This record gives sequence, C-alpha cells and structure tokens, in this order.
Amino acid sequence: MDNESVSGESDGAHDSSDSAETETKRLGRTLRELRQSRRMTLTVVAEKAKITPSFLSQIERGLAVPSLPALYRIARVFDFTPSDLLEARNEELPILTRRTARARVEAPAALVKERLLPSTVRTMQVYSATIPVGGSTGEPQSHGDSDELLLVVSGTAVVEVDSKSLQMESGDSLYYRTSSIHSVRNSGKTELEVLWITAPPTLHDGWID
Repeated sequence: MDNESVSGESDGAHDSSDSAETETKRLGRTLRELRQSRRMTLTVVAEKAKITPSFLSQIERGLAVPSLPALYRIARVFDFTPSDLLEARNEELPILTRRTARARVEAPAALVKERLLPSTVRTMQVYSATIPVGGSTGEPQSHGDSDELLLVVSGTAVVEVDSKSLQMESGDSLYYRTSSIHSVRNSGKTELEVLWITAPPTLHDGWID
C-alpha cells in the first residue's frame, strides 16, 4: 500500500491559484459524497485504492491532490474513471443517455456491463448487462445493504438469492437487499439482458480488480 503524503504526492497539493484550490476541494467533496453514499469507511476505500486512510482523508478535505495512478485506483473503487470524478455536477434535467453512449465498466469475462446514469448522479446506480448463453455474473456475492431491483429485459435467467433459485423471463422483476448473496445466470438459448437499479449505490466487490 502506498504511504503517500501531501508534500510527496503532487506539487499541485498546495497550488496557490484559486482555480486549482477550488478543483481540489471539489474533488474532495465528490469523493467524500461517493464514499458516504456507499456507506464505506475511509479504511475500506483506502485499502482498495492501495493508499493510506490518512492520505485519503487529506484528499477528501481538499488538502492533498492524488497522483494520476492513485486517482485511477480510487475511481475504480466506485466503478468510475478519473474523468468521471472530475466532472462538475452542472447538468440540466432531463438527461438523455443514448444506448451507444453508455459508459462501460469492469465486469467478469464475457459479461458486458454498462452504466446508464451520468457519473455525477450519486443517489442511485442503474446498470445494464448482457450475458451470453451459458454465462453468468460469476460467483454469488453480496455488496452493501441497499435496495436492489433486477429486471429481465430480454431472455431467460436463473437468479440465485440466498440459496433460493428463481426462474425469470423477459419482463419479470425481482426485489431484494444487496446484502443477500445473489447471482444471475443465462439459462436460455439467446443472449440475456438484465437491468439493476440500486439505491443507495453500493460497491460490487467481485467486479473490481
């Protein structure tokens, strides 16, 4: 784990310009909001990002600027990219996201997972995934303790939730807590498309390297 410090991490950590200071504080607020919305501690995020909790605390308070590799690792914890974290929350509603413009996120091999909401939306997660015939989301897992709705958009799925096996067809939906051990498998003869809606956002540990 990198034991990064304010002085050693970046010359911009104490940039005297107003614009640099504003961006540093905004990045810190964004990271703090993301971490708290996912009910994660400083220690948990720091361990996953391979930095120290004290350094992460300094970043959140606008007292330090992470290097690009460190920022990338922090962003990955939240399924984001560095540019996602640096975006300002200034969109006008409503927000239209074309299917071709969805952001791709990390997922198990052969599973295509995409984010449907802009990265600046912190209150909920909406993901879609396409799973090939015979494929799955991987080993059953839990992530946080939030409300989650699974919708089968097309295809046939077998969903495991706390050892219960449920057959689902196109148009079926399933509500559960993310603290339940769950997984999705394509049990049909065509590609499976599913949609997850989670509030508040949580971390999918198994989907992050």
